[in-house]
Amino acid sequence: MKNVFLPALLLVMMAIACTKKDSSPTDENGGTGTDTTATPGTNNPGNTDTISKLYRIVNTGEYPYAEIYNYDGTKLLSVFDSSYNGNYLDTAYYTNNVLTRLVTTYNGKVERDYTFEYNNSGKVVKVITNNQERRYDSLAYNQAGQLSTIYMYTSFVDTVYETDEFKWDANNNITQKIRRQGSSMNGVASNYFYDTNTNPRYELSANIVFWLYVRDAYYGSKNNLTNENFTQLQDGVMSTPSFFYLYNYTYNKDKTPTTCVFKSGEIQSDLKLWENLTYQYKTTTK
Repeated sequence: MKNVFLPALLLVMMAIACTKKDSSPTDENGGTGTDTTATPGTNNPGNTDTISKLYRIVNTGEYPYAEIYNYDGTKLLSVFDSSYNGNYLDTAYYTNNVLTRLVTTYNGKVERDYTFEYNNSGKVVKVITNNQERRYDSLAYNQAGQLSTIYMYTSFVDTVYETDEFKWDANNNITQKIRRQGSSMNGVASNYFYDTNTNPRYELSANIVFWLYVRDAYYGSKNNLTNENFTQLQDGVMSTPSFFYLYNYTYNKDKTPTTCVFKSGEIQSDLKLWENLTYQYKTTTK
């Protein structure tokens, strides 16, 4: 998992936003990419075997970037993300159509290499980090089959050094993630709020484990994130929110996002503009 220590995140959130993106985003082949987008949410009326899917998200804000999705039918194969000082590529590997490995490279060098182990019910129960970190995660699920807890171990002492706990709503959205250090009951909560329209990333892959290890929880939630805030959990008491994200969308007639304005800051009434996003789609097979 691409872990971020959330208490530190609250202090350096603005710096993190600056770690991305390139003013002239390129695709994974080094070019600017060919715009083969279709009208969002519009299928070919003469072919019921095709559908419009998300292909690329382009940011023209202060730190421009492009995030490109590569898929084959129902399998999401890779996510390419340009950055101001290089490129990230997350590549998924499947065995019998089951995700078994995920490799993250930065400028062609491997940064993360995960393997996934499953139980008899087809749930990921262990994620092993195959690099210098020498660690693994143990995953647990609630009675509804939704991910409830990730226990993060270091192989040096085989003890839990962090946990992530998840809450869900009835629409298959993660509404809260609480990160705790070790056995502490205290932690930092990320609180997520959504609209009622389908998240186009969810249509690419509804595998929440994939998105957690590539980006973040809300990428794999069914609806589109509209607000996110961060709170401290101390002795069972949740603080008032201390940092805010705001996402304002425009949609086409089929309620598919076409643009999004992203703002963030410590004061909810005075948020700074960070990203102007455009969602691009292309026609593909179902």
